Amino acid sequence: MFRTKLREIVSTEWLNQNLSNSSIIILDASITTGANGKEFKKFDLTIPNARFFDLQNVFLDKTSPFPNTIPKPEQFELECRKLGINKDSEIVVFDNNGIYSSPRVYWLFKVMGHQKISFVDGGLPDCIEKRFQTEKKRIKTIEIGDFEVQFNETLVVDFEWISINTIKKKFTIVDARSESRFNGIGKEPREHFKKWKN
Repeated sequence: MFRTKLREIVSTEWLNQNLSNSSIIILDASITTGANGKEFKKFDLTIPNARFFDLQNVFLDKTSPFPNTIPKPEQFELECRKLGINKDSEIVVFDNNGIYSSPRVYWLFKVMGHQKISFVDGGLPDCIEKRFQTEKKRIKTIEIGDFEVQFNETLVVDFEWISINTIKKKFTIVDARSESRFNGIGKEPREHFKKWKN
C-alpha cells in the first residue's frame, strides 16, 4: 500500500515524493474544452509515468444523445484494462486545470466500485509552478490489466428520477452550472445542443 490511510485528495508535494512508487497508477485526466465551450490551457507536459484518461473521447457513452453520459460498465472495464489498471490498483488522478476534470474521474471509479483512488489538489499547473518533475507527453506501451467493475447504481440517477423528485421533493437538487446557463440566458456553445434550448 502506498499510504496507510486512503485520502481523497493528495497534494502535488505528496505526488512528487511518490513518483517512484510502483504501486501507484497515475492518470492524466486533462481536457481541452469545458461544458461552456471555454478553451483550456494545453500543456505538452505531463506527470512522469502518467497514463492519459480520455474523458472527452473514450470514457463516455457515445450512443447517448447527451454529452458526458457515463460509460457503460463493460466499456469502462475494457478501457481501464487497456490502461493497465488492475482490480487492486491504487490510482491518483490529476488534470491541466488544477482541479476540474479529475474529480469526475474520481467519481466514475467510485460508481464503478473502485475505492482506491485520489485526486491531486492543484494538478498539473501547481506541479509546473513548483518545478516538480514533469515529462513530455508520449505514447506508452502498457500491459493489459485485470480491472473489474462492480457497478454501484446508488450513485447514479436518471432523468425520470429527477423528474419525479421535482414533484415529491424528497431530495435537494443542486445545479452546478453557471448562473447564466441556469437562468437560460447563456449562449449554448455546442451546436448539436441548440435544438434543445427553448
